[in-house]
Amino acid sequence: MEWGIVTGVVGALVGALAAVIARRVLTRRDRRRAADRGPLDPELLRQSLDSLQVGVVVLDAGDQPVLVNAAARAMGLLRAGTSSVSGTAHPILRTLAGQVRRTGVRREVDLDLPRGREDVPRDLGVHLRAVGLDGEHVAIEATDVTEAHRVARMRRDFVANVSHELKTPIGALQLLAEALRDAISADGAATPSAPAAGPAKTAPPAMAVGGPSRGGVHTGASRAARAGPSWWGAV
Repeated sequence: MEWGIVTGVVGALVGALAAVIARRVLTRRDRRRAADRGPLDPELLRQSLDSLQVGVVVLDAGDQPVLVNAAARAMGLLRAGTSSVSGTAHPILRTLAGQVRRTGVRREVDLDLPRGREDVPRDLGVHLRAVGLDGEHVAIEATDVTEAHRVARMRRDFVANVSHELKTPIGALQLLAEALRDAISADGAATPSAPAAGPAKTAPPAMAVGGPSRGGVHTGASRAARAGPSWWGAV
């Protein structure tokens, strides 16, 4: 019983030791193979970077570009240079690299860059991401977001136009209401009030009995005088 336990423990130790030895052997073999292959071919590295759709720029401690791919050059992130490592990095890239070196924290920014070409009317929308490599070198990744910026501008313009169109009728209705109110107030002030009750007009005095006629028309009293005494006078 005890011999069985001892045998099992020894077997486990031997297996673990064999695994460690095998791992070390494989690691050394991989290192020898890597050494035999030599360093990474610079041309292969350049072709790999140029195949990327995002721009890649690596700046040294003096903010000089040591590695630039074709996409970064097409975006205008490198100025006045023809080779892959010549020219001057864009001021924005140098600013980001300096911030990363001082803080040790990666930086990201989203902005529009002028293309510097008259045949391209729109600015370049770019998202920049700067990461420190070894305390001195900084790698900057640039993604073209021009289309996303264009859609965002269209959305903002649409919202602004809709807001303006909604405000215009409301303002016109307010002006119309104020004009109607002013007109009603003006009409009320111009309407004359009812005249106050004055003294009653007196009737013209009656004509005297037997007085002269007016315009050939005899009054009732004169007609009665001319007609003679009435029938009741004879009674």
